[in-house]
This record gives sequence, C-alpha cells and structure tokens, in this order.
Amino acid sequence: MSDASLHQVWSETELDDALDALHADAPSADLSAVRATLLRAAGAAPAEQLPAAKPRRKWAWVAAAAAVMVLAGGIVTVSNLAGEPATEPSLLQLGSTGVVKPDAPLKPGQARLLYEQRWGSPVYGQRYETIIELWLPAVPGQEWLRRETSTGRTLPFPGPDSSTADPKPADGPPEVTEKHSRLDGGPGDFTNPTPAFLATLRQDPAWVYERLRAEFGKGKPPVETDIDVFSFRTIADLLTSGRLPADYRLLFARTLSLVPGFMTRNDNDQTTYIFERRNERTKLVLQTSTGLPVSQSIVTVYNADGYPAGTPLRESYYKTMVSERPPIPSTTTTKPS
Repeated sequence: MSDASLHQVWSETELDDALDALHADAPSADLSAVRATLLRAAGAAPAEQLPAAKPRRKWAWVAAAAAVMVLAGGIVTVSNLAGEPATEPSLLQLGSTGVVKPDAPLKPGQARLLYEQRWGSPVYGQRYETIIELWLPAVPGQEWLRRETSTGRTLPFPGPDSSTADPKPADGPPEVTEKHSRLDGGPGDFTNPTPAFLATLRQDPAWVYERLRAEFGKGKPPVETDIDVFSFRTIADLLTSGRLPADYRLLFARTLSLVPGFMTRNDNDQTTYIFERRNERTKLVLQTSTGLPVSQSIVTVYNADGYPAGTPLRESYYKTMVSERPPIPSTTTTKPS
C-alpha cells in the first residue's frame, strides 16, 4: 500500500474532518464526528449530521503535528508525526488477546536459532553476502554461539535489491568466524538486553521511550533529530537481536511507535515500520502475530552522488526457529586453508 493510495480511502477534506474531530475540545463532538467520518470513508450513510466542512490544510507525512489512523479493507496505517505520540501501531491489532504468541518452550539440548541473510553496506562497488546464525539457550549461564559466514557472493553497487538480482558466485570457499560465551546474566542495558535488565523495565512504552532518550542524553546534549535516529536504530537492533522474549518484543514494538516521523502499515500478518532521515529510508518488517523480525532494509531516498533514489544500501532477512544446540567450537575463527 503506497502513500498515494491513501487518497483512495479518504479524501483530503475527510482527513481534515477527522483531525479536527480528534482535536476538538468537547469529547462528545470528538466521538460522533470521528464515527461519522469513518462511516463516510467506508461508504456507509452516517446516522449523525456531519459538521460543516473546515478549511483544508496541506498534508505532510513527516511535518504535520498529528497522528492519523486509517481503517479500510483490513489494513491499518499509522503515521507518527513530529510533536505527537503515535496511535498504537498495527502490531497491536491482534484481536481480543492484545498480545503476541508466546515463544515455544525449549527442551533440554535445544536452543533458539536466529538466522540472518545479510547483504551488507557497499565496499569497493560491491555488496557482500553474510550469513549470521545465533544460537541462544533458554537458561542464563549456558553458552550461546554466534557463527558468521562470509559466503563470498556479491551484488553490484549501485544495483537492484537481492530479490531481483543474480549474485556473482564466490571466488573461493567461505570464511567462517565463530564466537561463543556464557549467556550474560549481568545487569545489561539497551544494547545488551539481559534478563536482569529486561526485568527493570515497566510494560509501559512511554516510560521505556523516555528512559532510552535519557540514556542517550547523558553526554553532550544531542540534536533532537539525533535522538530520533538513535532511538529508532536502538529499538530496531533489539527487535532483530533474537534476545527478546515475546512480551518484550511487543513492548519495544509499541515503544518504536513513539519515535517521531515513522510510518507503519499492516498486511498479511506483517507490520512494516518505515523511518526516513536525510538520504536513508529504513524499513523494518515484523511478523504481527509473534513480533519476530522478518526483514530490514536501508535504501536511498533521493538521487545523490550518482546513486538513484531507491538504491539498496543494506538488506537483512531473518528466520527464527528452535534448533538442536551445535557443539561449542574449540577455536574462534576458521579460515579456508
């Protein structure tokens, strides 16, 4: 669903009516006006008399100071615009439970495996493929294992994304690097979400968001847009880390909705978050029913430095599964002989 297609659901005047209703002083006027506007957008004849048309205002998805939710055809689109908290994102539209599915329990000898196929940032005009496998035990104190495989396959840069491109085969065997350690049960922080750290967090997105902003502002006071970038990237890293239990994935997905300037849409059990800053558009896709990561990509927004708008800078595709724990290696790096 593109931004342009929103006008097929609501006209600009109807969007203005909804905004004015949302910000009206009288609660009763709010409810009837919003209800009437939604009914009109859905093609039904409203029972109440609609208020007189207000002067039309210009729309800007990132500049307007309001949050708008559009409900049509089972698709929910939320835009969090500067100055206002967002309406709950579509990841929360989960029926009567309002929670994501709990993680399957692990049996003895099993681990939770996060598999990532990554096409990294360009180097010397090429984007290289890396496979990252992270095995996480259920109990703190047991060992985790991270295996990173540089396959040697490449894509040209600039060029199409990996879904339509034909990667160049590797010139030689892959290089594998393995790291392992006992799962940290220490105090932790936003970059190291240990069980002890997660236990200190309230199940309150606004509280978590303010704590995250305060953490970033401990040093020299940053520019406000820098806080937005830091907040989005930190939460995105947490949601793609493989280390968050189901209830905390939901908490951080809700917290992500408070970052000014994001947009999100929901379709086919996938929630897509889109965040733009300067010449980068980041798209993070989560599975709605579980909160697990599906993909993440960064592309250029406009033509610059010889690269056309939409040039992929990085792509990652994720799978999460239960797996037997592999043997812990005796060496940390294995290179082809």
